[in-house]
Amino acid sequence: MNLKMLFPIIPWVLLITPLLSAPSLEISHKARSVSQGEAVLLSVASDIPLDQVTATVFGKEFRLFPSGNDRLWKGMIAIDLACKPGAYNVRVKAWKGNSGPPAAEKTYPLKVAGKDFAERRLKVDRKYVSPPQEEMERINREAAVTKELFTLNTPRKYWTGDFIKPVPGGVTSPFGRKNFVNDQPRSPHSGIDLRGAVGTPVKNPAAGKVILTEELYFAGNTIMIDHGYGMISYFCHLSAIKVKAGDLVTQGEVIGLVGSTGRVTGPHLHWTVKLLGQRIDPMSILALNF
Repeated sequence: MNLKMLFPIIPWVLLITPLLSAPSLEISHKARSVSQGEAVLLSVASDIPLDQVTATVFGKEFRLFPSGNDRLWKGMIAIDLACKPGAYNVRVKAWKGNSGPPAAEKTYPLKVAGKDFAERRLKVDRKYVSPPQEEMERINREAAVTKELFTLNTPRKYWTGDFIKPVPGGVTSPFGRKNFVNDQPRSPHSGIDLRGAVGTPVKNPAAGKVILTEELYFAGNTIMIDHGYGMISYFCHLSAIKVKAGDLVTQGEVIGLVGSTGRVTGPHLHWTVKLLGQRIDPMSILALNF
């Protein structure tokens, strides 16, 4: 065999070999706290460019997105309000290409702490506690529609950068508070109430697509926005709606006005956020730096 014929081949072998090696992943997280009802920002750094990264935990697969370059990926994972405290493993998968088996997998430990949530006792019009029978069909239909919309998992991320607060007012009713309405127990508060006078502009916290604009029995004038990657915002009790279903809305765009429609004791903005159906405190998202 002519050995000289081998020498031109060796540089190609040296170039190809690194491309076939599995990426090395370094995983970290940031959060206001790693506890019930919190959003956690996961970061995955790779020694080679990647095309797709996911993180699976709590029975949900969360998408990550490139942050500045395709070697650093970030994404939110959501700890539901009812998540049992304890130790969990986040399974990170990374791909070169958009199909086939992952090029690398790694487990990242996450310890979820419990939380003590306060109680709230409200007095409202009796029709909102025990609605008339003739309204039940409407109530059930509206509940089914919103439940279905909260399950959307659009494979597109509309937003970029950090989220912003929709109104400047402070929190008047925090996330997770246990509710008693006219002394009857109700579901925990799955969002936050923000102080605001009637007519205060409500600014869109992050870019997205409007998926519902409707007057609902309990929530009053309501807007739902799909931010992509399974994240949905839900704004209630508005006095006016300034957008329509199907609109693409930018961050900071006025989508409605604060009001007191539906089951309320006074004017305010109710804001719920769910990520892949997981109930998380919107304030925990505002605390994240993307």
